[in-house]
Amino acid sequence: LRGGSCTKLALPVDLRCPNLKTIGNSAFSQTAVPSIDMTGAPVEYIGSEAFSRNSALTNITPLLPKTVTTVNYRAFLNCPIKGTLELGFGDTLSLGTGDYSNGHQFNGTAIDTLVAGPALTSLPKEFMNSAKALETLDLTRASGLTSIGQDAFKNDSALLNVYLNAYPSFGTTVFSGVPSTARFFLSRESTGWDAWLANTANATAWTNLTPTVQKGYFDAWGQGAKHPKARAVKANSPFPKDSWLLRYTATSGMKIIFR
Repeated sequence: LRGGSCTKLALPVDLRCPNLKTIGNSAFSQTAVPSIDMTGAPVEYIGSEAFSRNSALTNITPLLPKTVTTVNYRAFLNCPIKGTLELGFGDTLSLGTGDYSNGHQFNGTAIDTLVAGPALTSLPKEFMNSAKALETLDLTRASGLTSIGQDAFKNDSALLNVYLNAYPSFGTTVFSGVPSTARFFLSRESTGWDAWLANTANATAWTNLTPTVQKGYFDAWGQGAKHPKARAVKANSPFPKDSWLLRYTATSGMKIIFR
């Protein structure tokens, strides 16, 4: 199925096929399919724009089979699928290669939670930006994650909690436009974060802030703002400007950045 030829298709689709391994480019793009069932199908490859711009598609079961090893460019672009996306819990995972086939996989979706596993090594540019329902981004099990691309989660206006384990490289404006209530939890186990926070180009210690800026943080966070480990995040960091490393937690063993 390709967009344009089957735009009037508006029935649920049953793909519970034991031999289905590939969903090709634009297979369900711009159709009106409301739901797709892939239960038990050993899908490995999802092509470029496979489900993109299908404004009726809210449910795919499972949302992404663990057998999937490739999700290509714009695969679910502006497709209002809902639920929790589990990504990178299979043996390998590729999110496209090259300029054209890289990125935009889940832009504009209605996914509320993203949980990533050890097979995820990089997130491409604009991977899930303008995903207005995304509240939780959990990358704590993505131990092999080395990079997060430009604008990957930009304008995710419902984002509340971001959990990071490995210290990746960041493209520009990864979290630009997330709400002021967003919280960033950084793993205590990764020494990379300590080095990042110690770099004065990234963050400023409480004692180096001007009295006016200190007052603003103190009004917001009270005595916690004066914690010796506290840092104010600068504008050139991957985090939103004025985020605040507030404290360590004894229970979770993670550092917390608040805004």
